Amino acid sequence: MTPRLPGALLALACALAAALGLALAGPAGAQDGQAAERRAERELAQRYAPIIVLREQEEACDTKGEPWNPTPVDIVLDNPEIELRGPDGAVVKQGPGASDLADLEDGHYLNFPGNSLKPGCTYEMDFQRFAEGEPAVAYAHVVKEPGVDDRLALQYWLYYYFNDFNNTHESDWEMIQLVFPAATAEEALSTQPISAAYAQHAGGEVADWDDDKLEREGDHPVVYSAAGSHASFFGSALHLGRSASEGFGCDETRAPSRRQQLEPILLPDPLGDADVEEFGWLAFTGRWGQKEKGSFDGPTGPNDKDQWTQPITWQDGLRDSSTSIPLTDTFGPDVVEVFCVGVEAGSKLLIDLTSSPILFLLLLGAVVIVVSGVARRTRWSPVVVDPLRTGRSAGQILRTARRIYRGRRVAFVGIGVAFVPLSLLASGLQSVVLEVPPLEAIVDQAGSDDAVSIIIALMIGSFGTLIAAAVVNAAVAAAIRDEDEGRPARAWRAYRDVLRRFWPLAWPIGGTAAIIIALLAAVVTIPVAIWLMVRWLFIPHACMLDDHCGWGAAQASVRAVRGTWVRTAIFAAVLNAIGYATGPILGVVILLLTDLPLGLVNFIGSLVYVLVIPFVAICMTLMYLDRASARGTS
Repeated sequence: MTPRLPGALLALACALAAALGLALAGPAGAQDGQAAERRAERELAQRYAPIIVLREQEEACDTKGEPWNPTPVDIVLDNPEIELRGPDGAVVKQGPGASDLADLEDGHYLNFPGNSLKPGCTYEMDFQRFAEGEPAVAYAHVVKEPGVDDRLALQYWLYYYFNDFNNTHESDWEMIQLVFPAATAEEALSTQPISAAYAQHAGGEVADWDDDKLEREGDHPVVYSAAGSHASFFGSALHLGRSASEGFGCDETRAPSRRQQLEPILLPDPLGDADVEEFGWLAFTGRWGQKEKGSFDGPTGPNDKDQWTQPITWQDGLRDSSTSIPLTDTFGPDVVEVFCVGVEAGSKLLIDLTSSPILFLLLLGAVVIVVSGVARRTRWSPVVVDPLRTGRSAGQILRTARRIYRGRRVAFVGIGVAFVPLSLLASGLQSVVLEVPPLEAIVDQAGSDDAVSIIIALMIGSFGTLIAAAVVNAAVAAAIRDEDEGRPARAWRAYRDVLRRFWPLAWPIGGTAAIIIALLAAVVTIPVAIWLMVRWLFIPHACMLDDHCGWGAAQASVRAVRGTWVRTAIFAAVLNAIGYATGPILGVVILLLTDLPLGLVNFIGSLVYVLVIPFVAICMTLMYLDRASARGTS
């Protein structure tokens, strides 16, 4: 017979057994819940893994294309060619692994082979070696912001080996994120995202999940990665950046391009002891590339970014749109194109200043000394309008031209306005008769790193505009001749006189243009082309002012330039640079200071260009009269 326990003892034994059961079951239940949530995060990351669109390279080392894929950071970890350096710049370890980067003091950085300020093709070639066989991946991070209980962010972090934009630097971290109306990953699996945010430079852009601008393939968002900068955009376009948040310059995401489905790698959060061997780099607070000044410094990792822990707050501060550049032709220099090229050129100057500050400052000082010396040496007074055919210094030519322009501004503006149809007609003849391709195609073919080829491309591609400018010069010369002979200048009369001498003007202008194009295209004869270009500058003026038409106009121009080639070349170059740059510079200022539509900004810049052309032509006419009177070639 089993002895019976007193009721109080039995109750106590049951309570102890229950407590022991809860103690044993609690950790196991929590672990099961964590494992389930981890499985949900992995499934979520897989379901929405983005598709990346990268601009295609036409050939190796083509900087207009994109050689970099988003790859695992493994390509730089345990790599004997990569250095880990300390705050003092000394090498701490060659080929550091993930665990070597964890919990280092601030100031450490990775250093890759090559010089990020002068990358050349080194980084691309190294990347091809390091990344061979590696998949294109996105590191997935599921995060909740403290205090925001009804939102969950799914982030995809992309690692690029090099940033080849205006601010070149080793390594580049980019990201996008999707936000769900959920508190857990399991809840998120049963719903859809409500929004998507794409990081762009120091800012970014946001879109609703059902927004038309957000391209998707099933549940996979499509990300257009800008060539070189890797900023993430919602569509294919040339994007304009005018601030730190937008980036300063122009981001290219247009075709030709290639698409890649990214493989997600789920990141641990928080980083546990068991994760250090594989993901210890998440705790790295140093720089992922060569240590340099300012924006050329290697970037910090994802854990150093605001959105890593505050994704909702970060997204609330993003823009609703990006500025896309309209691909329309203008009747003058394209302000936006000048801005894009100018920012790129300015970044190269900044790189030169950063890498060789003393040499750069010496060259800059030499330029300032030469320019100021020339300005001081020229005579600016008196302003001589009558007689017209007399010797003048460069300063006198500028001041006299201004007075002549102001005195008959209506006539000269009318002559300048006619440049619009003339330029369009000349550009059409250039492509059809001379079979010269569009300027953009010439520059693309030349290659952005080949300065000589770009100069040739610009000169050849601009010949349609230059021929139109020659006609405007002829009309201005005719108007000035009328004034000198006692007839008021009129735009219609000036162009009528040009039309009467059309063939005697057309064949020497067109013929000399064809010769110069051929010499430029041959490359080795570029110096000859420039020499002839200056000697033939005054063909329209010789024909309209001194009746030296046909080949005689070319001979008269040669006689006028003889003995003053250098001075003539410098002054003509400065004049035409003023004429070309005034409108675009004003347009860029408007672009930076206002939110006017880009089409309107381009129109304003082109309009200013049209108004300045007659002034430049008046200066050229006075320069011819100065040279001709000195040589007795009238």
